[in-house]
Amino acid sequence: MRILQKHTSETIFLFVRACMLPILLICALAASAQAPVPDSPGIEAKAHAMVAKLTLEQKIDLLGGVDGMYTHPAP
Repeated sequence: MRILQKHTSETIFLFVRACMLPILLICALAASAQAPVPDSPGIEAKAHAMVAKLTLEQKIDLLGGVDGMYTHPAP
């Protein structure tokens, strides 16, 4: 009986260790992810100026896009 208990506790320990390793690795990768860059007033002003130059048709074209994630080029 004692041998069976020892084998069972070792199996449980190995199982828990095998389950925890991927979780710890994922947490470590998530913690090392780069923080978002704060907004820059200069970049915001440049983006607003670019959008102001677009026609309504060009703006609508940007909403639809091409092939999922790509957009039409704007001159």
